[in-house]
Amino acid sequence: MFGNVLKQSNALFFYHTKKILFLLVIMLLIAGTVFPLVNVSDADISSLYFGVFNRYLFGVAVFPLQMLSILLLYNVNLTYICCFQKKTLLFYQTLYNLFFVCTFSLLSWLIVIIPILTFSSNREIVSQDGNLSLFVLGFCKLYITSVFFSLLVMCLFLLFKQQLIGFLASIFLLIGLFYLNVTHYFTLFFSFSLMENQSRACLNMLLLSAASIVLVSSIHMIISNKEFL
Repeated sequence: MFGNVLKQSNALFFYHTKKILFLLVIMLLIAGTVFPLVNVSDADISSLYFGVFNRYLFGVAVFPLQMLSILLLYNVNLTYICCFQKKTLLFYQTLYNLFFVCTFSLLSWLIVIIPILTFSSNREIVSQDGNLSLFVLGFCKLYITSVFFSLLVMCLFLLFKQQLIGFLASIFLLIGLFYLNVTHYFTLFFSFSLMENQSRACLNMLLLSAASIVLVSSIHMIISNKEFL
């Protein structure tokens, strides 16, 4: 079954090569906007961290781009469902595509961020003891947050029959989460943009991971009960 998932998903990625390349180019451009934020005089570790993990950049550009990519790559192959008489294949394919978008987009972002930090005028601050671990921990929190949001988007997308309604619901959800973070009512979703101690960061990652597991179960249940024919 997993071989069929990989075969179908890889064929889908080949079919959507232009869309994936477009995602790559846009993500590289978005990551490039971090350079003027970290290459400033009299910067400290806080300003560098907030420049790299800018919540406005992710709320306005990165997460919407990931969401759009996931929805564009989502595909229901009715032939596979009829042949195997199981919707489990569609479930695994959905998860595979989702994790591909999250990993591919954030690795593309990281490929630009690393040279920016390495060759910036403040590279000595980043390389100091303990400071580098803050950025590594921040990226881990970012990746888990990205996976959580992507699963949430997929749940909404599957719940609505029309793709446009699912897309709009996801947009309003992101706006709501961003507003709650800015007003300090709910900061868990954008916790990657905050410099936290290791215990607090690990707790937030644990909470998001647990919520992601619940969303994976929800996606499986929705797909199992959804009529595609």
